[in-house]
Amino acid sequence: MALGILAIIYVVIIILTIAIQFLLYKNNGKSMNSIFIMNVALGIILAVIAYTSLPTNYTGQRILSITLGVLAILAVFVKLKNTNLLTSKIILSVSVIGGFIQLFI
Repeated sequence: MALGILAIIYVVIIILTIAIQFLLYKNNGKSMNSIFIMNVALGIILAVIAYTSLPTNYTGQRILSITLGVLAILAVFVKLKNTNLLTSKIILSVSVIGGFIQLFI
């Protein structure tokens, strides 16, 4: 029963990640900031889930998950400092997709 619920949560995370990444590059309207913030939150949540799911002796993978979370926060600072939004979108995509891959592998 518990594994079925976990499988449903994984499917929801997959769909959510694909949809938000698609909207990040597709949408250029007023809701761009909210989609960006949702993407940052997803990147941080994926990093925290990946970090807490690893045992303490997997130090390399835990550092990688922390780095992916920091990349999501770095994307916010790049967006605030730089007028080119594509750079911050790419950094954010690396963070979200990297966290997604680390969580599922």
